[in-house]
Order: sequence, then structure tokens, then C-alpha cells
Amino acid sequence: MYQVNFPVDINIIVGGFGSNAYTNQQIIPDITFALEKLSPEPDHLRVIVAHEFGHAAQNILSDRAGMDWPTVHWTSLLLGLYREGVATHFSRQTVLNVHPSIYFSYNDEGYEWLSFAEENAEAIKIAFADDYKVLTREALYYEWFSINGGKKSGYSRLAYFIGDMYFQFKVKEMGETAAIVAWRDGGFEEQVEQWLFQEE
Repeated sequence: MYQVNFPVDINIIVGGFGSNAYTNQQIIPDITFALEKLSPEPDHLRVIVAHEFGHAAQNILSDRAGMDWPTVHWTSLLLGLYREGVATHFSRQTVLNVHPSIYFSYNDEGYEWLSFAEENAEAIKIAFADDYKVLTREALYYEWFSINGGKKSGYSRLAYFIGDMYFQFKVKEMGETAAIVAWRDGGFEEQVEQWLFQEE
């Protein structure tokens, strides 16, 4: 679909008991999957693999589009929101006919999570914006991005839902291709911040 080849190393680790999968912070990133955190169901595996390869695909497409990599703030959680939204989009585009919650949970346990997120989308966005103003980066990451977070709402990793909201907003604004590489534009983090604090 996107004419992308993946010249990357894929690692499968056992016993790390951290995240289920992650992409290294590299221009063309290697990908790691934690075996004990993955569902054995083929559709679930397809979605999480598509998500992680989506991160790599975004980087490859951005590199082709002339990304100025030394300027990237890899630790920015505003970029984190956006990048998770892009990866979720790629998984939705490449793995069809699964329940929408699987694009966020990578298993069959996300139905309630997605219902909560959809019913409270604007409140979740506002709560993240409020925390963004006052929490340290580490505390914000733990609460909103970590598989072990979600102490306030009872649901972890709601940043992925917010990121998907933001990316879909960008697709409507500028089209899919431009939205995928939009982070190469100057002032992109400020654009994310403006959207975050804009009420619907």
C-alpha cells in the first residue's frame, strides 16, 4: 500500500515483563516484541505487528520526504501522541475486519476500554491537556502511555486514543500522505499543543 521496504532487525525477547512491543528511537528503527506479553491469536498478532511496523513505515516515509532528523525531539510526548496515532492508523489500514478495540488493546480485552474512550473522548482529551500542564514528563508518560498507568481513569494507555483522534484530525485537514509526514514541518509540536487545548 505504501511502497515501503523494512531494512530493520526484528527482536523477540522473553522475560523482560515490560511493554508488549516497541520501536527503537532510530531513523530506521529496529522493532522488539516481548513474547510473554503477546496474545497467541493471529488477528491480535497481525495488529500489533502492523502497529510497530507502522512506526517504522512513518519514519521511512518521513525520511523520503526530507525529514531533518537532528531536530526531532524524540522524548516529546506531543510527538508521542501523534506517532501512536499514525501507527494505529497503519494497523487499521493493513489489518481489516477485526473489532475496533483490537487496534488499541491487541487482544480481546479492550471492548470496555474503547467504549469508555469513545463515550468520554472530549473529557479524556481535556484531562490529558490538564496533566500535560502540571505533570513531569515521566509522570505524564506513566499515567497516559504506559501499559501500567491509568490510575486516574482506571484505563491505561489512553494517550493512544488521543493520538488517534489527533491523527484523524490531521488526515481530514491535509490528507493521509501529508499527515503521515507532517512532523517534519517547523512548529509541529506547537500545532499538536494548539489542538490539544482547543475545545470541540
